[in-house]
This record gives sequence, structure tokens and C-alpha cells, in this order.
Amino acid sequence: MKRIATIVTVVLLVTAAACAHQRSRLLPEAEIDGVVTWAARQGVPRGRVRSLHLPPQLATATVNGSATIAHLADGRICVLLVEGWGYKDNFDGVLACSAALHPGEIVHSPNYAGKRYVSLPGYGVFEELYVSSRRNDRTYDVYFDLN
Repeated sequence: MKRIATIVTVVLLVTAAACAHQRSRLLPEAEIDGVVTWAARQGVPRGRVRSLHLPPQLATATVNGSATIAHLADGRICVLLVEGWGYKDNFDGVLACSAALHPGEIVHSPNYAGKRYVSLPGYGVFEELYVSSRRNDRTYDVYFDLN
């Protein structure tokens, strides 16, 4: 019985880890742009990060109906839309900004060959978002992996 419980636990952990990087759907660009436009009107002060509930017409863009908004010092608005949660608070989602990310904000990981991550120092969850794919110069499919 103990061996079966161990096997079940391992299967669940592997499944949860795998699900953290698989998307059930691809958010359409128009929906992402709508969230960024909405976020820019929310009055988040420059240099701050806030998590806010999305309005009903945008709430399906995330798994919990909320978005995390960073108002960068240079005026750009960046939004994290979490699409799925995995093991140990790992998640995947979309990072979208009102203007292009700067080249220095896309960092090659020193620990994982070939992996890149978005780094916006001082902005909490936006400090280490690994890039799954680049949609355009301001929108990226991302994930967080605590390892």
C-alpha cells in the first residue's frame, strides 16, 4: 500500500510540473491588448506593482480573473496574465507591455543553457519570468519555475 501511495505521489508531481508549461489555449492578441489598455487606466503609481481583479469582459484572460500590473519608472505598463498554476506556485502565462521590452530586460540564464528570462528588477514577480516564446517585441509567453 505504501508503494502505491509513493507511485501515485510521483505521478501527480510529474503531471503537475508538466502542466505548468502546457497551455490549454493561446490568448488572442486583441484580448491581451484590451487588458493592457485597461491596466493603463487603473492608476497604478510609477515604480509600483499591483494585482487587480479584471472587469467581467476581460476576466477570462486569466485563471483567477486577476492581473498583476507593473507601472515602470519610464512610464511603460507591463501586465502578467497567469493562465495556469503548477506545483510549488509555478505558473505559466503572458507578459504584455504597453511598449517594447528593452534588450537588457531579456537576460540569458547563467544556470540554464539556452533559456532566457525577462528581468524587471524591483518589480517583484516581474524579476524572473522565463520566456517560452516571443509573440512580438512587447508580448511574451512566460513561465515561472521555482525548481
